[in-house]
Amino acid sequence: MTGPGQGKLHASLYPTTPLTTTTPVRGPCPMLNTLANHGYIPRDGRNMTRDHIVSGLVNGINLESGLAAVLWQQGLEVNPDPNAVSFTLDQLNAHNVLEHDASMTRADAALGNNHLFNEAIFQSSRRHWTAETVTVDMMATTTVQRQIESKVTNRNCDLSDDKINSCVGQASVPITVFGDLQQATVRRSVLEYWFRFERLPTELGWVKKTDQITLSTVQRITGLVENAVNRLQGANIKTMRRHGRRDMHGGLF
Repeated sequence: MTGPGQGKLHASLYPTTPLTTTTPVRGPCPMLNTLANHGYIPRDGRNMTRDHIVSGLVNGINLESGLAAVLWQQGLEVNPDPNAVSFTLDQLNAHNVLEHDASMTRADAALGNNHLFNEAIFQSSRRHWTAETVTVDMMATTTVQRQIESKVTNRNCDLSDDKINSCVGQASVPITVFGDLQQATVRRSVLEYWFRFERLPTELGWVKKTDQITLSTVQRITGLVENAVNRLQGANIKTMRRHGRRDMHGGLF
């Protein structure tokens, strides 16, 4: 297989947004990096306006436009300019704004680079995907184990309620976008391809969903992952708040 970002593309399937002369930037979010790699949003990763993010999420993965607009608004939080109307993907690297500890594919900010794919952490995550069909329980196990690893290795680990919700959202997004919504599963090969190459897994037969991904869809899958996490951690775990639009950023932003 080719190296990260070098998988063979079916070029006719993707937009032809040109790469500008500026140095491209990427962030900790595999999904936005993916959309930039395909040209659904600016390939250089800069000046992401509302129109860029909304059209990119709608056209790239068929996310409902209102939900996409909310995610863009949340993305503005990483721009220090109070009058900002855009953000860059590398601004998402700011720790504990939207980026969080216990990522499935990135190091904690206190331990190293929090935005580049980390092979060792990815291997730690994928060892829990024990079959080609990855279930909610497998994703929940990955989530719990990554939190444990983060607590053990990072004395500054922040797993407050909102960060835990982001971790749960991170685990639910691949199922929501790439998986079988009825069964709440996703193919392991698809997961590995997407995380490694940050490209849409069309080579593996994936096509974006015919029906738009709505907030109710997100909440249903996220709720399944949350319930599985709760079962793993025991009945005494503090119940997390109801999931809403913001929790989607755990996997998309």
